[in-house]
Amino acid sequence: MTGKENETQDNGYLTYLDYIDHGLAVSCLALALGKRLGCSKKMCYELSVAGLVHDIGKVRLSRYVERETQINSVEELKYVRLHSMFSCAILEKRGYSQSILSMVLHHHENYDGSGYPRNLRGEEIPFGARILRVCDVYAAMTSNRPYRRAFDHESAMAMMIEEIRDYDLQVFLMFQRYIHEPDFHKESIWASLSSQEERRRLLLELYPDLAGAYPDLAKAYGG
Repeated sequence: MTGKENETQDNGYLTYLDYIDHGLAVSCLALALGKRLGCSKKMCYELSVAGLVHDIGKVRLSRYVERETQINSVEELKYVRLHSMFSCAILEKRGYSQSILSMVLHHHENYDGSGYPRNLRGEEIPFGARILRVCDVYAAMTSNRPYRRAFDHESAMAMMIEEIRDYDLQVFLMFQRYIHEPDFHKESIWASLSSQEERRRLLLELYPDLAGAYPDLAKAYGG
């Protein structure tokens, strides 16, 4: 990892550490939601890993977009919409399971068939990907981005409800219940911690069975 990737940038692109922060958030949310939906221990582990590494393709993509400054917005959008395929290809080469690959590949599919990359609809979308979809959107909306400030919890949920057709209703309703639990703030406090190591330590304290995911994080993002 270079010094440039370690720094906060003001060039309109997320940094290496931004993607790790987002992955930690999605992993935390997906693991907790999977447990509440009655997923097996194995699937919960796979959700935690998929959440951590689902946007690895964007890391490679952001480097390309930064370098190719002449790409117009239409072209950038086309490439951004390929990021889940890039992520899947990178992780497949590194030996990730088919279940994790499927979650990563399809985490932008919408329940009404309007998503990408395959325009899958309803039950065609792997259940793990439907869980990641909800967690990914919420984590992104409640985090700062180069082009906007983070939305507060209430605003994020209101906007997600407006787009309810994007989500598996069973998954979304359980997510709503989860975020109103008393422990939700504790599980989300990672966002206020100052260092990556502090966030990692808290996450492992909250979810001891997530420990095995961190070698996978290093394997995916390392160099």
